[in-house]
Amino acid sequence: MKHSITIFFIAAFCSSTLLAQGIKYESSFENAKQLAILEKKPLAVLITIKPQSATPDYMDGLKDVSVIKKFNSSFINYRVDMSDTAVALKIVREYRIKRFPSFLFLDSKGGFMFSDIAFLSKPETLLFMADKAIAESKEKSLAEYDKEYDAGKNSPAFLKDYISRRIKAGINSNGNLIETYIAQLKISDLNDYDQVLFILKAGPVIDGKAFKLAYLNKYIIDSIFKTEPLDVRLAINNAIIENSMQRAIAAKNSALSYSTADFARGSWGKDYKEGQKKWSQKEMQYYFGIKDTARFLQHASYYYDQYYMSLSVDSVRRIDSLNFLAAKKRAEASAITIVNGPLNIIQDLLTTTPMLTYFIGLSFLTRPVACSGKQLN
Repeated sequence: MKHSITIFFIAAFCSSTLLAQGIKYESSFENAKQLAILEKKPLAVLITIKPQSATPDYMDGLKDVSVIKKFNSSFINYRVDMSDTAVALKIVREYRIKRFPSFLFLDSKGGFMFSDIAFLSKPETLLFMADKAIAESKEKSLAEYDKEYDAGKNSPAFLKDYISRRIKAGINSNGNLIETYIAQLKISDLNDYDQVLFILKAGPVIDGKAFKLAYLNKYIIDSIFKTEPLDVRLAINNAIIENSMQRAIAAKNSALSYSTADFARGSWGKDYKEGQKKWSQKEMQYYFGIKDTARFLQHASYYYDQYYMSLSVDSVRRIDSLNFLAAKKRAEASAITIVNGPLNIIQDLLTTTPMLTYFIGLSFLTRPVACSGKQLN
């Protein structure tokens, strides 16, 4: 009996000590990266943002003993707040992080694995994300793929694996890679459903060879947009739009930006009003990107007058509420729970609330358009 009591108190003491210590964070991002490589552990980077309203339980999940144990034993950890702009913005730009608070995971070779919005109040969501990162850390590193590609390896089989790995990590900028891939295919290869689907998932640029060849077989295109799940169709359209618009901005190619806006509009099928709204958003994104202030303001003035200035306050609140519920439903489908908290820390909930966007900044201009997942007519 005494022995059992002793064990109980030892266990309780160890748990309280672990809880008091919390997750061990390294002093700098560079030190954390070097230590992760040295100890052959994945790196977990937590980027936080301070809520504007009081939320006492905002980070309660990080205090859970099982979470502390999991992150301390399985990862090298680093944490930075967005208020530390010198450090945080460098990480955000390098890894193209768009939602906050967010987790960024790198493997033990420094290769990017994935980033995702961090719901910090519940331990279950944190453990789920940690397990996902641990599983992906056992796969071939993107750093290895990058090194092999830079060394000249570009066979169709290698490129297919490389692009697939990038897509899995949430990297959609595969336009150049898919052009190299398709240059090695025969026209007859494009009669294969899976081949065309893979090309579309890579997000080919609209004026590129890959996009044009993929759309040669209208039967397969129709089949893809009728049979693939909605999330796949959305991902295809968004990748094509994002890559095409970024290429248009980089080259200051107004013709490509117009074609991209047309694609975004057409992706909504018979929903002409929503399609036209997305067309306007993409044109604004282009002129914002090339810093053509006059044309941007011209499009922006029309956009807000046309779609939002006539809305009542109640209508804006109703739209905001519907957006929150939609985001919660998407999160639940991914085994993530959104808890009650300040909406302004969940960027995903703001992108389709234009009046909020208007007052907090034009965040939708740097994000993919949410398409209907329909075929381009």
